[in-house]
Amino acid sequence: MKGQKDGVGFANLFYDTDIGFWTDDLTSALHSTNDASLLKRDPANGAWTFKANAELDLLQHVENVVAMSDANNAAVGGNGQKDASDAAVDASKTILRAIDQYCTGKQWMYHVGHEKGEMMKPFLRESISGFKSNPERTGRFIVVDCGTYCGYSAILLASTIKECSPDLEFTVLSTEINSKHIGVAKKMIQMAKLEKYITVIQTESVETALAEHVGNDAVHFVFFDHAKMQYLPDLKSLEKRGRMKKGTHVVADNVIVSEVCPILLHAPSLPFEMNHLSMHSDAHLPSYSLLFPHPGTFRVQRLR
Repeated sequence: MKGQKDGVGFANLFYDTDIGFWTDDLTSALHSTNDASLLKRDPANGAWTFKANAELDLLQHVENVVAMSDANNAAVGGNGQKDASDAAVDASKTILRAIDQYCTGKQWMYHVGHEKGEMMKPFLRESISGFKSNPERTGRFIVVDCGTYCGYSAILLASTIKECSPDLEFTVLSTEINSKHIGVAKKMIQMAKLEKYITVIQTESVETALAEHVGNDAVHFVFFDHAKMQYLPDLKSLEKRGRMKKGTHVVADNVIVSEVCPILLHAPSLPFEMNHLSMHSDAHLPSYSLLFPHPGTFRVQRLR
């Protein structure tokens, strides 16, 4: 890995789908965030550092922010006329912003974060659009979020769906193995007013969770951000069970920085028919590392 300062890499790697190999290219970044003032945390609490009970401290911080936001809204008479979708979207934005502030200001954590979250949103909207325009679609739009942690990605995914398609019937199944994290995540999700749409399941098996909660239904959007070496086995399991159909979209975080190469090698030769299989990777930049250009993206697209 290249030189680091608070976990920030000094170069991005980008996959050139035309020539088929990784290239160093800072100018290909989607945008640059070079304002060092955005990172206010002590460097000792920077990327790849871990503090005991940080998740509970984060939860208290978010609860305080939400309470203050609610009090301010009540004082000015806000939120009184908003429907449930708008209220959930607003609450989610407050929570995600509070988490981002904590992670850039106090302690780095494992969440996907604002920058990569913004990259994922249009990809999710594309998946929703394809689902809604498919005349053969049946049932609800199913999202799989592998790696709940404190609930950031589940809230991001569900609130994005509510914002872009308020009437869409959907569910987000979020898997996690750590019971302490699940407790924090469920409180975050409740504050976001999204508990109707997000189910957090304690399991090591994505397929077991799906079988229990959606039967044999196909999935439409998958986000991998759990144990990195589980990416490929879980993807293959979803394939084997017939859950990956034409139009399924897959996003995998930390692919390069964690050297999860097998899933990259597998992606271009998927044996099942799909309109798109796309993945976003973060190159050498972990979440909440804002000093250098934005994490790179690559896309594997299979048109049939």
